[in-house]
Amino acid sequence: MAKNNGSEGNGREDLLSTPIKRVRVYEDIVRRILYMIQEGDLKIGDRLPAERDLSNSLGVSRSSVREALRALELLGHIETRVGIDGGSFVREVGFEKAQSILKSMFNLSQDSVTDLIEVRMIVETRSASLAAERRRDEDIVVLDEAISLMEDEIKGGDVGIKGDHTFHAAVAKASRNNVLFLLSEMLEEMIEDTRLQSLSLPGVPELALLEHKNIVKAIKAGNGKTAERHMHTHLNRAYEISKGN
Repeated sequence: MAKNNGSEGNGREDLLSTPIKRVRVYEDIVRRILYMIQEGDLKIGDRLPAERDLSNSLGVSRSSVREALRALELLGHIETRVGIDGGSFVREVGFEKAQSILKSMFNLSQDSVTDLIEVRMIVETRSASLAAERRRDEDIVVLDEAISLMEDEIKGGDVGIKGDHTFHAAVAKASRNNVLFLLSEMLEEMIEDTRLQSLSLPGVPELALLEHKNIVKAIKAGNGKTAERHMHTHLNRAYEISKGN
């Protein structure tokens, strides 16, 4: 790899040839490889140098390299192929894999559920604001259908879980931000059981339905600040329930 002769030292092209001096060596190897993937120096389908070559260029043991490669494979960033043309190859991390990784980070204890709802409050309040600015006619149709579905579920003696999920997905989609939509879907799936528990509390389904209607009203009016405020109120109630308040 070419060296950078400038006064700032080596560029990112030297990340796989500069000796590592940190204590947790394998983490630094992971960090360097992920950085190169992020910057485009390593692209989807590229083969990483062999373990022995990485060990020599980084000045670390092969066991550290092997541990780093295992971590990257578990995270879904690389895949190992066997045979003459085998090795470790950069791969794309899909939605399902990312969701699986996040789920493995949380055992969904009470504290982790509260943490996830805090993230929802950040993601979904912004989604509601953008939805008010960017919603299309078809989004309004789906939001109205979600409200009707939840009403029918509650009238039938259910808690409205399908309507609730449809509503939040529709708001995220109306934001016209694919990252927000994917994050919302991921978070929704991760707390599905706890959402069901929350909606099963007396009076909560009816209150959630009213809050949904307020959010839809603000989105229809194109009022982003009001939509954001109502979404925050809605999720804050779930947050307080998760804390046992």
